[in-house]
Amino acid sequence: MLKKLFPIIAIAICLNLSSCQTEIRQTLSKDTWNLRENANFEVEVSENVWWVPANALGKSRYTNSEIAYIARETPETRKEKISNLYEAIQLFQVSDFASDSSKDNLNVRKTDPKNGYDWEKHCPGYYAQTINRGNCSTSTNWLIYLLEDDYEEWGTFHYQAENGSGHVYNWFKVDSYYYFVDLTHYRNDFHNSAVEDGNIQTYQKTDIILGNIHKATSPQDYAAYLRKFSSEPQTLIYMLTKTEVPDLTSDRLQTPVHMVFDKKVQDSLTIVYHNEEKMSYGFYENNSPDYNWAKKRKHKIGAITEF
Repeated sequence: MLKKLFPIIAIAICLNLSSCQTEIRQTLSKDTWNLRENANFEVEVSENVWWVPANALGKSRYTNSEIAYIARETPETRKEKISNLYEAIQLFQVSDFASDSSKDNLNVRKTDPKNGYDWEKHCPGYYAQTINRGNCSTSTNWLIYLLEDDYEEWGTFHYQAENGSGHVYNWFKVDSYYYFVDLTHYRNDFHNSAVEDGNIQTYQKTDIILGNIHKATSPQDYAAYLRKFSSEPQTLIYMLTKTEVPDLTSDRLQTPVHMVFDKKVQDSLTIVYHNEEKMSYGFYENNSPDYNWAKKRKHKIGAITEF
């Protein structure tokens, strides 16, 4: 029988251990509201695209209680102790990473004094570990920070709509296959991922594309699935290799909208799909000032050990 899908225990703990030593509820479980330690399935959902569990990229060595102790550690120690996708998602959910609010907005804009572009900057993964809030770019960088040394090939996967708005999440390549995961759907405050039971009916009741981990033979096969079933038509789909989410912006006064990329990522960016009639793009020098992410508000780290 499947466990109850919603968290039943959430104990707030502090990063400053000298002032907060909240007890962590002990459990031997490695399951969360959607992860299943012993999941074993590969369900084809489109040509050359399969729904797979998180343990397809490695099994967890830790119980949720042990993960809760890791959540108290510094970002450097977290990075050292977390070594695969399952463990990272455990940490993401046990520490109760949540959506940012308007007060915490983690997309910061800085104007380039030379070309006038209003570059959007994204919270680096190191600071995402302690801020413990964020949007899609923050959670993408959160995961990269933890796992960049654990998989040989990895990066960010993006799509842009015709009006210039977009979304980003993670990809990893293992044994010639590509794996795609969007952590925003794995947040405890946004239950939109399937329980890993291998049942296609369970899968279909969630966001079938972004709410689940997919294995694909190529980025193009995955993009075809994305375009076929997404409710938001994409005009540009691209991926970057071995980099966090870069500074981005778009010129929406042009027709079609012109996507603006930092010239620094030109060699690491691959176009997967492009509708040239509805969007153009180019690479430009980025002279916008840096942002001090250390001054962003830090939030309490949760300790959810039973779900």
